[in-house]
This record gives sequence, structure tokens and C-alpha cells, in this order.
Amino acid sequence: MFPDEAFQKRLYNKEDGSRYLYDTWDRTSKIIFSNGKELKLKNINFNLKENRFETETLGDTLFIFNNEKVKMVYTSTETFIKMYNPKTREAGFFEPMLELNKVSLFKVPELHIVKGVLNPLTQETTPDVLTRISTYFYSKNDSNLEELKLKKKHILKTFSDKKNEISTFVKDNKLDYESEEDLIKIFTYYDSL
Repeated sequence: MFPDEAFQKRLYNKEDGSRYLYDTWDRTSKIIFSNGKELKLKNINFNLKENRFETETLGDTLFIFNNEKVKMVYTSTETFIKMYNPKTREAGFFEPMLELNKVSLFKVPELHIVKGVLNPLTQETTPDVLTRISTYFYSKNDSNLEELKLKKKHILKTFSDKKNEISTFVKDNKLDYESEEDLIKIFTYYDSL
């Protein structure tokens, strides 16, 4: 049924929260492999903990796609491209948010894990708490990717060559440095300067 780009595993979850990017598996997608082959699926999800795409079959079985062979994944709502992640120093899946002449902006879905705590009285450990987060990266003039913190100081430092213009633009348009939507507007404006 599946090519050699996948292998099978049983589902098992003992955590509070989800390790998956999407709440449901009902998502149409197309996976493009490095050898040029394509595979269309109706139920895919992204395992944030393991940094891989998976598809669920028969209710309790997963087919896990080999990251070495996956080049790109199109879902019904997002596109993911495999790229080198400077933060983890390994290949990861990036969602292109904006690709302009001078700048590009990418989002990486990640998982924040708060480890369970041992109760000294009962000797039981509470489950790990999983929370979905996003990390942002940018590239200026096709240079290497760099992490971008959604903070005023960091964004203005990123665009230090046009710091005053960016600051004025944000103030005049009542933008928020921590908003993903406003971040796209800031990057678009910088590219137009």
C-alpha cells in the first residue's frame, strides 16, 4: 500500500496535550519525495515531538514517513518544505509565510514539553504537559536562516538598516510586534523600502 518511504508503528500516548500539529487526522495532503515520487493522502498529521509526518490507518496504526526521503508536503491549508534548522542543527519542516525579493519569513511548528513531576507521597509522576508553539526564522537577501523573536527590540535589530522607517510604520499603523499577521505586514513593508 505504501512505498518504502514509510514504516508502521502502534499508537501509544501517555501525555497531557497532543504531540500533533492538527487536532484531527482528516486532512488532504500530497507528499513529494526526494526521488520525485508523489503520494496523495486524506489523513495526515505532523508529529511535533518526533518532527515527522504520519498517516493513521485502521484506527490504531500509524505509517511514519522517513524524513530522509520527504522533500515537501502540501496539506489542504499549509505547505511544508524540508530545510536545515539552525536552531536544532538538523533538517526540519518549515512553513513558508512570505518569500519576497529582499526577505523571506518561515514558521516552524514545535512542541513545548513540561516534564511530569513525581509526587513524593504517592510515588506517581504526573503526565508531561505538551503545548504547541511556533518558532520563526527569516532570511535577508538569500542569506542563511536566522531565528526571529517576536519582540520589538529583536525585529528592529533585524532591520537595523531601516530601523527608523520600520518603527514609524509600526506606530502609524498600530501594529503589534508579537502578532503573526502584523509581522507579515512589517516584512512586506521592509521589502518595499
